Amino acid sequence: MVRAQVLDTVGERTYRWCARSASPNGTVFGTFAMRLAWNPVAAVLALVFAYSLVNTFLVESIFDWPGLGSYAAASVSTLDTPAIVGVTLFVAVILRGRQPGRDLVQAALDPRIRLR
Repeated sequence: MVRAQVLDTVGERTYRWCARSASPNGTVFGTFAMRLAWNPVAAVLALVFAYSLVNTFLVESIFDWPGLGSYAAASVSTLDTPAIVGVTLFVAVILRGRQPGRDLVQAALDPRIRLR
């Protein structure tokens, strides 16, 4: 993914103009192309975090490990409504909270994205 993004960035007109300027090519590549390449990586890492949180519930229920996943499975089987709502709210807050964090990381990495 990083390679494809770097190849896209290197093909842009702005990068070619910077590469022809007086600065060394390695400096332009490191500060321009690599910073833009980490933008989709940050998005994928946010998705991987969500998948790992969901898979934690599955692993805990299969191997009977104590944790939030086994607590949620036990709550569903006993119809404990406040516990089900609490676990659902916790997971929703975690998953929705990662999006502003991802946006801030992308704004710090990509000079084209700035908070207005």
